[in-house]
Amino acid sequence: MIGKRFLLVSIAILILLAFYIGTGVVRSLYLESTLIKLSLPSPNGVTGTVRIVQVSDLHGAVFGKENQRLVELIASKSPDIIVATGDMIDVGAKNNEDCVSLFEKLRTIAPVAYSLGNHEAERPDLDDLVRALQAAGVYVLNNSAVRLTVHGIPLRVGGLYFAEHLRDMDRGDQIDILLCHFPDKIALYSAYGVPLVFSGHTHGGQFRIPIAHVALYAPGQGLFPQYTAGLYEEDGSYMVVSRGLGNSRFPFRVHNPPEVVVADVTYHAVAAR
Repeated sequence: MIGKRFLLVSIAILILLAFYIGTGVVRSLYLESTLIKLSLPSPNGVTGTVRIVQVSDLHGAVFGKENQRLVELIASKSPDIIVATGDMIDVGAKNNEDCVSLFEKLRTIAPVAYSLGNHEAERPDLDDLVRALQAAGVYVLNNSAVRLTVHGIPLRVGGLYFAEHLRDMDRGDQIDILLCHFPDKIALYSAYGVPLVFSGHTHGGQFRIPIAHVALYAPGQGLFPQYTAGLYEEDGSYMVVSRGLGNSRFPFRVHNPPEVVVADVTYHAVAAR
């Protein structure tokens, strides 16, 4: 009797596991957009909403011919700024042409700021990639920052590979938006008072448990990681983590669709004291 019950339980578990993986893989084939809204103090008193579209961790994935579906989705969101938070090219890619071609198209939609991920940093042709992106009009931010004005709101957008270099890049001038590939450094971003950070790297945990929105694993965070998708806050600093678009070590996702993040940031006036 015990043996029969064990067999039935084992079969039921296998069926549930197959259902979880099967439905999760199918669901993860479809590109999504995720809307995030937050409010921040205006850096100069000018109020308004800035729409920021984030892409991350493409790893050579293709959505339509020459990524046309991805480009059209981003264009349909009418972004004021497009930010890329690293690993948009895989370290194993034979050349950088597809990556550069994508950003040439994105640059026609809105200003683009691009920070490096570990896959870019490990490429032997990194300098060539950076030059090609810059020639396309992309702001490649590697321990550097650029000033952009949107709807009259001046924003200093910075990009880092090593979060520990934030002190060197800051130079006493506030960073309004920081791009850094690694989300596990949120305590450091908060300590420096960075209002808003965009990160990636985790691929949403690769395998997720639906409804509960639990991720199973992320590099640098281990099992059941804390920072894998969505909006986080620590001591007044906000961090947006993208689930990313492609895959690297694991060739598929489960209950984890690739996403484009759409962040509507409303800058409000600071009340006088």
